[in-house]
Amino acid sequence: MGHQSQKCGLACCCALQVGGYITERDMDVLNSLIDIRAEVFTGEERGFKLFFEFADNKYFNNKTLEKSYILEPEEDVIPKRFEGCAIEWKDPSLDVTVEQRKKRVKGGPKGQGNKSFTTESVPCDSFFNIFDPPQIPEDPEALNDEALQELQEELTADFDIGYSIKDSIIPRAVEWFTGEIASPMDDFDMDEDEMEDDYADMPGMKGGR
Repeated sequence: MGHQSQKCGLACCCALQVGGYITERDMDVLNSLIDIRAEVFTGEERGFKLFFEFADNKYFNNKTLEKSYILEPEEDVIPKRFEGCAIEWKDPSLDVTVEQRKKRVKGGPKGQGNKSFTTESVPCDSFFNIFDPPQIPEDPEALNDEALQELQEELTADFDIGYSIKDSIIPRAVEWFTGEIASPMDDFDMDEDEMEDDYADMPGMKGGR
C-alpha cells in the first residue's frame, strides 16, 4: 500500500462516512487517530460507548476520548442521554471547536480613537463537538418550538455520527489503519508527468492524435 493510504488511515475513513461533520481543522487532529472501538451496553441501560485512541499529538493531552450513547430501553434509536468527555487542549489556539475572533472595544490608548480590540473564543462547527453533547432536559416539552427543533436536530446529527462510526467504521478499523483499504485519494495520486502524458494523448491537444 502507498504511504498516503497509511498516513490517511482512520482519518480518511471518518471523512468518508461522516465527512459532512468534519472540517479541515478536524482532519489535522484526526490524522493522529490510531484506533476506534465500541462497547455495547447490555444491562439495564441500552446503547453503546465509543473509544477514540490517539497517538501523541500537539493538540490535546488525552490518550483516549470517550462518547456514550444511552438509549431508551424500549427503542434502540431513541436517545435518553449522551455523555462525552473533557478534551484537554494543550493551548486555546489549538481548540478546533472554537474560532478566535477580534472584537472592538472602547477605551483604547490615546491616539487610537479610544478604541482597542480583544480576542474572544466563538463556538464553531467541529467533529469534536460530539464530546460535548447537547443536554436533554428532564421535560423537553417545556422548551419552545424553536428550541425543541434545534435540540432534535443536534441530537439527530450527533447520533448519526456515532451510529455510523459504530456500524461502518469500527468493523474495518484495522484495515483502514494499516492501509489494507486504499484511500480514494490514491486514485488521484498521480505525478505531474503522468498528468501531462494523459493530456497529450487527448484528441486536439498538442502532441495528441
